[in-house]
Amino acid sequence: MRFDGRLAGPIALLALALLAAPARPAGAQAGPGPARADETYHLRADRLSGSANTNDDVYTAIKVTVEHGTTTVTGDSARVYRQREQVEVMGNVKIVDGKTRMWGNQASYDRKKRLAVLRGNVRIEEGTARITGREAQFYRSENRSVILGNPRMEDSTRTLTANEITYDRNLDEVLALGNVVAVDRAESTTVHAGRVRYDRRRNYAWATESPALTIEESGGKSTRVRGLTMEFDNAKRAVFALGDVLVERDKLRATGDRGEFYGSENRALLVGTPRAWDDEGEVQGDTLEIRFAQHKVESVQVRPHAKVRYEAKVERGRGERTEAAGDTVTLFNPDEATRRAVIVGRAKSLYWPGSADSAQGGRNISSGDSIIVEFAGGKARRATVVGRAEGTYFMAAEGDTSRVNQEERVRYRGARIVYDVDRNEVLVLGSAEVTY
Repeated sequence: MRFDGRLAGPIALLALALLAAPARPAGAQAGPGPARADETYHLRADRLSGSANTNDDVYTAIKVTVEHGTTTVTGDSARVYRQREQVEVMGNVKIVDGKTRMWGNQASYDRKKRLAVLRGNVRIEEGTARITGREAQFYRSENRSVILGNPRMEDSTRTLTANEITYDRNLDEVLALGNVVAVDRAESTTVHAGRVRYDRRRNYAWATESPALTIEESGGKSTRVRGLTMEFDNAKRAVFALGDVLVERDKLRATGDRGEFYGSENRALLVGTPRAWDDEGEVQGDTLEIRFAQHKVESVQVRPHAKVRYEAKVERGRGERTEAAGDTVTLFNPDEATRRAVIVGRAKSLYWPGSADSAQGGRNISSGDSIIVEFAGGKARRATVVGRAEGTYFMAAEGDTSRVNQEERVRYRGARIVYDVDRNEVLVLGSAEVTY
């Protein structure tokens, strides 16, 4: 979307043309003596009138047209106040400057303040870009433009609204203030903030004052990201959330000190004591990485010092519980009932049966190089320990503190151990060794 200082030119041209000299016949050159090509103005009107004897020295033009190079300004009427060095154009104001077109109900220019204002149903268009608002102010000395009154900027894929939008041509920056909403339909994203600054040269933006990013996903779901500040590297399709970062998606929540989101790579990172959880469990580690496929969460990985905790939801009592730790923990298809967890590197797993089954014992501890946990119906149904696998099965019921029962356990080791919850069996494969 283009919004730059060139839009400030047309009203200034009108002012210079009308202030340069008294009204002349249609087609006459405005301004005494010869002028260079870039200073030649042409004024036409159905009627020109005025008097140089009044204090204000007011001139009036009806159905006025001012031309200067590629710029044309038209309006129903115009007043020129030569003593005050001010000009007003009223009614159906239209300004054409090359490929830029502007409309409004009224235009004014104060030469002393070097301030041009376009008021009433303001509309500015250039190519596919369109800007609307109640009022547009052009500060020529500062090379700065301000759009007020429900300003809205949009092109074929993006829309920006705010209480006020300012463009600084010297810095080539856009500043949006108050109730800022930026929508990118191509990226399926929406940003809300109190303040957004955009550097057009770097194609980089900063959002502050309670910024929030919403990413729409397939299937009607969405991911919402919050932080104290946010930065947007549009060239790299990257977003950085800083300070008290919160990610929300359906029942999933994740927090961290910093969040990084890479659209081109379909992945997101959380660092700074990151933690993710839902109704049934949580994962945590030094770094949390989320990968997407077709706008859906494909996997969640924590590394290193990874930990995962899971507890099945049941109507009464306590559901079965699983805790695991390792160098890396990856949850595949975390939104599906058939999710899968893979723990790699010094993997360790602890399992407790639900309260309905705990009276019969069944607590288990296992470890190995890797552990794979498979879920069905949202519950862990099968676990496989691979590489230097070993485990301990406790015969005592949970809460049973008697010494005899506490010492009754089964120890086993092998190349691979398979736990089948549905069959209530443990398979030890490859150089199996069992001690009871």
